[in-house]
Amino acid sequence: MAGGLAPAQWFSGVDRAPIMSSIQHWTPAYLKSRTRQALYELCHHHGHWLCPDALRFLDAWLGPTDIGFQWGTGDSTLWLAKRVQHLTSIEHNPAQARQVRVQLRVEGLNERVSYHLESHGNAKQHIDAAYVRMIDMASDHSLSFSVIGGPLPSACCLASILKLKPGGLLIVEHAERHLSDNGELASTKPNWEDVAWHLARWRRIWTTNGLSEAAIFVKP
Repeated sequence: MAGGLAPAQWFSGVDRAPIMSSIQHWTPAYLKSRTRQALYELCHHHGHWLCPDALRFLDAWLGPTDIGFQWGTGDSTLWLAKRVQHLTSIEHNPAQARQVRVQLRVEGLNERVSYHLESHGNAKQHIDAAYVRMIDMASDHSLSFSVIGGPLPSACCLASILKLKPGGLLIVEHAERHLSDNGELASTKPNWEDVAWHLARWRRIWTTNGLSEAAIFVKP
């Protein structure tokens, strides 16, 4: 996408209208993207939490001495833990936390991951929420990367900026929900204006699989 660095780039008898509306986006291009993504997920266990191009970039970038932080856990937690020295992961959903902890134990990754269950409460994108401030476990300018994949994403982005070291990565899942990149980075939601302002001059890698988009920002 312009402005960023783009790698390699049914009938209800009750009410038909909502259903028809929900499938209007099923264009040939969309169906092709759905098929391509399904095939990718089938062939890449624990490797379908981001767009394939974003995963290829991270696979080449991340190394065994990197220290990372993530909000929102799942397949991404195992994928990252296999590639870096240490990962701190924050999850707000108890059922998800139980499942991921079992997976980490089965794959022998417990020592590489500091895993925490923390509710985001009723906070509304507040940077001082306990869920967000979990990142204060990390020293300033110490993190190799931060993954934004859980609740309160704009606040988590802002809280990550000081914690990332120069050259560190801010990885935003489903970036299309919050930001746009049409030559210049812009917010699509009011509470993302500060994020867009801070990241406007960061190098960015904007990727898509035709269904969703992932943005990777490199701290100057």
